[in-house]
Amino acid sequence: MMKGKCWVGFLAVLIFAVLAVGGFLWHLKQQTTSPVLATERVDPQKIAILMRYHGTKIAKLENGRWYFLARNGRWLPLETREACHYLTARLPHEKNAPCL
Repeated sequence: MMKGKCWVGFLAVLIFAVLAVGGFLWHLKQQTTSPVLATERVDPQKIAILMRYHGTKIAKLENGRWYFLARNGRWLPLETREACHYLTARLPHEKNAPCL
């Protein structure tokens, strides 16, 4: 009778170990994958003009929006109303196009 209980305990420990390792591997996979956002084609000339308007040398794309690093160390939106007017003045062939 003891042999039957021994196999049941062994099987329970084996199932627990497999589930624990599988859960750990799934957790690692979730931590290492990042979602890829589908973005439109970026025009580097427009980014450079907007960066020049704001007087910055550092910009980043985050969650589909462009930001620049301000002098106070904060990330501010690259696309402001004034900056977009500046951009359309520099690129007259794109008067009705969106800013970025």
